[in-house]
Amino acid sequence: MTAVSIVLLAIGAGDLSHGLAGMPASRFRAALASAISIATAIVGVMLVDASGGDAMAAVGIAIVVSTAWQLVRVGFSNAVIQLSTIGAGVVAAVMVSTVRLEADGGDSLWADFLGESRIGLIQRERPATVLMVLALGVVLVSTANAVVRIVLEVVIDGDPPTTRIRGGRVIGPLERLLVLGFVLAGQPTTAALVVTAKSLLRYPELRSHDDVDIHAVTEYVLIGSLVSWAIALAATLAVV
Repeated sequence: MTAVSIVLLAIGAGDLSHGLAGMPASRFRAALASAISIATAIVGVMLVDASGGDAMAAVGIAIVVSTAWQLVRVGFSNAVIQLSTIGAGVVAAVMVSTVRLEADGGDSLWADFLGESRIGLIQRERPATVLMVLALGVVLVSTANAVVRIVLEVVIDGDPPTTRIRGGRVIGPLERLLVLGFVLAGQPTTAALVVTAKSLLRYPELRSHDDVDIHAVTEYVLIGSLVSWAIALAATLAVV
């Protein structure tokens, strides 16, 4: 679990440098995000005090996946190629999830840090679980937005039906984090209520735009929401 957490944390940290959209605006920004991802992977392995071949494998995969994910989005306009890249990254992350990074000299710096926490929930959970939740939280904030946007580019032909519905960049991350938080707290019903409330509150906004095709806008928002919920569900399955 620790190895896949480092991979996801590296990807998410790079995307956070682009803001909530998670999409690089230039080759320079993509290269900078790649450097941030690489540094995050190295620091992550240092925090868990891992060494040897397993640690090198985790860092290597994190570097390759995160760098490819950043550069392919500015080098290729084809959304299918971009989705294939992040898909391959997820597969690679799952493969390294079988790698168990062990500290060489007892407790790791990460475990010591969490052990001093005054939050009871953190003290009760294993350090590997807390690291996974942190990595998923970073991915759900920015990387998930980028994935949703790319999927919409694949499904929707031409320009988006409206450019005035911008709240999704903020609503989406908050919604995904709430779903993950409620599920981890043992309240899946509350998580379902969050999804339902979002849908009900969003509908009047869609109806208020008389100058756009309401059917096209509804399809656009529905697809984006379903992809966002699927990502949140996958995140919860990774830790429950």
